[in-house]
Amino acid sequence: MHKFVIVDHSLRDLQGHHYECSLSVAEAAKRAGYAPLILAHQQFNPGLKVELMPIMPVFEVDWLNQPHGQEPPLSVSLETSALNWWQEWAQTPQGAKLREKLQGSRERLALWWQKDREALKALPLSHLTVGLLK
Repeated sequence: MHKFVIVDHSLRDLQGHHYECSLSVAEAAKRAGYAPLILAHQQFNPGLKVELMPIMPVFEVDWLNQPHGQEPPLSVSLETSALNWWQEWAQTPQGAKLREKLQGSRERLALWWQKDREALKALPLSHLTVGLLK
């Protein structure tokens, strides 16, 4: 039987897409007649191993060449940089146009909701789902 090797440097736990993606590909390879082997990060949680699906924890760094446990959480650094980028961009002329469009959209949406609520109040009970089910 031919081997099908899946290399996922960042597969350590259930965070992100790594676990689900690697396992799905391995299962598909197995159905296609291959012997799947997943190569994961050294800190792979052994409690996540699946029966008859070999997972070898071999990598010291993730795909960004970062050792785990030493860097700040990626989600925090991404949130901070995205927020900084957004705040800077929002001050540009393009950002001002977008803010203006969003404000108009919010106002129109609020008006539509108000009109829908008024229209629903005007409907007789017999036309509503509750009235039809009686």
